[in-house]
Amino acid sequence: MSPLELFRRNQKVTMTFLILLAMIAFVVLPTVSQYMQSAGSAGSDPVLAEFNGVSLSASRVNTFTQNHYQTVQFLRKLAAETLKRGGTPKIFTVDPTTNQIQSVGINEMPSDEMSIRTMQFAAEAQDEGFALDDTSLSAWLEEFTDGTMSDREIITMLRRESNNRMGQYQLFDMLRKQLLSTLYARGSSVSVARGRFPLQSPLDHWKNFLKLNQKATINAYGVMVNDFIEQTDANPSETEIVAVYEAGKNRYPSEQSPEPGFRRRDTATFEYLLADLQSFRDAEVAKLSEDEIRAEYEKRKLGGAFQLPPDMKIEPESTETESTEAPAAASDETSAAPEAAPAAAEEMKTEPAKTDEPAGESTEEPAAPAPATSIENFSEELEAAGDLNAPTPAKQDQSQSAPENDGVRLVALQSDVATEAAETPAGETPAAETPAAEAEQQPAETTATDEAAATKTPEPRFRPFEEVRDQIAQTMVEEDARTALDQAVSKARTIMKQYSRARALYDADTSKAEPERPDLKSLATELGLSYRKIGPHDPVSLTAAGEPIVSSFEEGTALSQRGVPFTAMMFGVEGQVVKQEPFAPAVSVDLETQQTYLSWKIQEKLAYTPELDEVRDEVILAIRTAKARELAKQAAEAMAEKANSSGSIDDLIPDDRKDNYFKDLGPFSWLNMVGFGSVTIGNVEKLDSVDNDFMKAVFNAENGKYIVAENGPKRVYYIVKRTSLLPATSDLRAIFSQPTERMMARFMSDGSAGEIQEGFYNSVDEKTGFQRYQLAE
Repeated sequence: MSPLELFRRNQKVTMTFLILLAMIAFVVLPTVSQYMQSAGSAGSDPVLAEFNGVSLSASRVNTFTQNHYQTVQFLRKLAAETLKRGGTPKIFTVDPTTNQIQSVGINEMPSDEMSIRTMQFAAEAQDEGFALDDTSLSAWLEEFTDGTMSDREIITMLRRESNNRMGQYQLFDMLRKQLLSTLYARGSSVSVARGRFPLQSPLDHWKNFLKLNQKATINAYGVMVNDFIEQTDANPSETEIVAVYEAGKNRYPSEQSPEPGFRRRDTATFEYLLADLQSFRDAEVAKLSEDEIRAEYEKRKLGGAFQLPPDMKIEPESTETESTEAPAAASDETSAAPEAAPAAAEEMKTEPAKTDEPAGESTEEPAAPAPATSIENFSEELEAAGDLNAPTPAKQDQSQSAPENDGVRLVALQSDVATEAAETPAGETPAAETPAAEAEQQPAETTATDEAAATKTPEPRFRPFEEVRDQIAQTMVEEDARTALDQAVSKARTIMKQYSRARALYDADTSKAEPERPDLKSLATELGLSYRKIGPHDPVSLTAAGEPIVSSFEEGTALSQRGVPFTAMMFGVEGQVVKQEPFAPAVSVDLETQQTYLSWKIQEKLAYTPELDEVRDEVILAIRTAKARELAKQAAEAMAEKANSSGSIDDLIPDDRKDNYFKDLGPFSWLNMVGFGSVTIGNVEKLDSVDNDFMKAVFNAENGKYIVAENGPKRVYYIVKRTSLLPATSDLRAIFSQPTERMMARFMSDGSAGEIQEGFYNSVDEKTGFQRYQLAE
């Protein structure tokens, strides 16, 4: 009997079996798998949080986080398919310029903390009477796809995108909790916002306007808390030590917070290869011959490159030399014959002026010759003549430069006459006519020469080859240098990826031979890269160390885009960025320095809560610092009181603390606008980490009165005297009356929304008996 005949005879039984198998594979198994993951034993599955008597184990929270991530990815695919089929976005949103999906209608930052809050808020919403059945969720999906896909198509796509890890039950469960949680969380913002904008009164708008536009100038003296630590007890009681440790053991330390923290952050040690584009350019330039560079220079010259703008007309150097040397020579000769010079000058005075005008045609009486007692008089007469004889503006410009030349020539002329007078024997008449005629003809010749030079097109001038040689060579090899850099990085990355895959297999089965780790230092030498090993560092110490790789960003998908910073890429950001795994190569770039980094983590230590003995010295320092703050505050208040009594603080400042006294700081505003509706604390140069409380004390103080204002971390207590507050309130009120001027103040939050939301969270935690636990180390 053939197999086909056998199938036909048992067709119903076979189809029933296949349908049952499909139901088990796609419906039952995912549910059972999820239950088994969330039902681990208490010893191996610690509890992360509790609320309303419900315990959230680590496996349950982790499963929820994974399903949240899968749901977000699925909804993005679903949105793209909806657009592809011609649907209109109704629940999800699209960037109109890039056509990329912006949001999908639910929270898009999966994390364990977000999972715990979502389950807590969804449970509270159900207790308040809110509910979403499967029919409502199907309607939500239908609206999401704009009716372009059936329920069967949606679920089929879900199974394909999640590799059968999620079915309709898991999807609806996630959507139900996400939508209910979002609905319940809106209760924290209904009283502080209208849509996307803060809900504030006109008085709040006026206060915001003042914070943005009123500016203060101050004098400030800082009383340092560290100066008082030695005055505190170095051996606090054990009870106090334990109390401070318990309060801060799960808190990360921060330089910008006065609260002590002792929890240790993730630390890692890194290796990285640096590809410097300039180094690759230099290597390619070394391959060029001098003839190739010069040929490129000539080629670019023909295209108009390196051409200099036409320069202004410059007199030859020989003219200046003659005009400066002639008076000196005349002076020497005149000193040799002191009596000849007056005689020659006298003949110049009495020499009649020659004219080409025919007799009887002049309509004016001849002017008496002015006594030429100085060179300045001759210059003035020639300048006047030049103005009268200038028929066109172009000629006028030429004539205006003639008096300077003529003045120089007159100096040389007078020196020559004096020389001739000294050399002429007694009884002979000096030939003064020839210099006079030359003096008359010279301006005409000069004018003709200047006109010809003005009409002649100057020859193009270029920057010398030696000056632009390096520039040409660098641009000639730009493309080759980038190609060589990409090839070097790609080769190193391939080698590192191969090891990363081999190590992953080894970690899964340690019975296999451990793969040999590549020697990045030798690889860097081979490929023309630089090698460096840094760490161990946590995110804070890595930034503080000033490592150049910190300025790099993950490779973007386009030239105008870039990814997350290196620190976030390696250590992750809760709910936003997944941290890089050990020995997983990552490429980051610094666009400003044109440097490319290929890095990986070779060692990693996860965050943990240290035991008291490990951080005992830090705890004691925190206790002493808290007591030192009290002493510093008392000292600052006492000094401010004395300064107000005497009218000045200058004489109260110790000589060894003069550097802590700053005068005329500002003007600065309370807040600075950094974007639409976004503000930061005003910048007060030279002062350490001022915050909102500092600004409040300064701007509410009286001019000329000394007050005490602490900085944000409470490590400095400033004695502040406000010297001015401008503009005046009356002037600002007039400006505020204009709607356009107060627009930014209307959209600015005063910070109360965050406080209200924090209070809302605290009230929910208190109502539900919420407890959050840290994993045991």
